[in-house]
Amino acid sequence: MAEDEIIVLKAVFCDEGEFELLSNTASQHSVATFRITVKCDQHTDGDCLTAKDAASNLETGENNKDPVTIDITFTLPSSYPETIPDISLATNSLTREACQKLRTDLLNFAGTLEAEPMVLMMIDWMKDHWKDYARQMVKSCDGKITSQESEEITVAVLHIDHMRSKVKYTKTLVKWAEDLQLGGRLMFYNHLILVLLEGLTTQVKEFIVRLRTQRVDVDSAGRSCKERMMRVLVEQPHPSSCKRYTSFEVVDCTSVSALEAVFKMSELSNVYRTELVPEFKLLH
Repeated sequence: MAEDEIIVLKAVFCDEGEFELLSNTASQHSVATFRITVKCDQHTDGDCLTAKDAASNLETGENNKDPVTIDITFTLPSSYPETIPDISLATNSLTREACQKLRTDLLNFAGTLEAEPMVLMMIDWMKDHWKDYARQMVKSCDGKITSQESEEITVAVLHIDHMRSKVKYTKTLVKWAEDLQLGGRLMFYNHLILVLLEGLTTQVKEFIVRLRTQRVDVDSAGRSCKERMMRVLVEQPHPSSCKRYTSFEVVDCTSVSALEAVFKMSELSNVYRTELVPEFKLLH
């Protein structure tokens, strides 16, 4: 069923760059992962402007009605459509908070649907409702513009040598990422442990500082200890200038291709090939 739906989606989103199949390797956990670039109509008369367009219009005196683009990445679980897809959203037209709320509400909507192919219905719902989430970025009555932070978005990839207390360690990393509003993934593949972080530069650096200075694991005697062997493999401006993951989640990768797909979804295929593959033999 998923294969038939993918064929339909490719036909619907047939313009260059609209549909990208990121992974189509069936596993115990998922069937396929793909990204769709959705073009959402801008405001009509009386609608609120996004902060980006409001600021632009004040500067140029023009009325910007170019479509807003939202990249939505779907991961279809092996039990799809009985189980709804996992999704991540990326756009420069919504704040992080608005994007996260849109994702949550879109998943809630998917949960109300019958167990049948639902990707197109989810996209239609998002196109109909995205402007409700843009309203928190509008020009206020006193003339001020509320917009996203101007700080640069950074991506970092960390290597953790081992975890003696995997549950404790994992919970700590997930909590830090949530506290710092970072997106990304904690990935396990065989004995390899990688952390992908996306977010504001100061928040990414704070995560790294915490990992180096706070007690996150236990030693051979069962006593709490600090991380001594973590390495920062990559720390650089994000090539797409915005986060591709709106949440931080744990992923057990069952194959090299599944691990690579995590980086591909974040537009970091080049980082994977040039920084990770030469570093770890099991990725060859």
